[in-house]
Amino acid sequence: MIRHATSDDDGTPSARGPLGRAALALLLTIALVCGAVAAGALWKAGADADRERAAHRHRVTATTTGPAEDPPASTRYGTEPYALAPATWEHPGNVRRSGTV
Repeated sequence: MIRHATSDDDGTPSARGPLGRAALALLLTIALVCGAVAAGALWKAGADADRERAAHRHRVTATTTGPAEDPPASTRYGTEPYALAPATWEHPGNVRRSGTV
């Protein structure tokens, strides 16, 4: 029995043979590796950014300098209602700041 390579209707060989399946498997493997490398790079970039932000955060004690305002209506009935008050605080290095907390 003689086997001929399968072809599409227009006479071009199809990719259904062993070579076509191997090429598809190789292509999918390359895509998977590229996706894993990209995901790893994005994870590292996010971790580096978080580490950089954390380096600039310091726990300080603030002193309110005025009355607190009622929470905004949008958060009053939410899970974390909050009130805003003017305050002052001191950063490390004796830098005095003021703002709303």
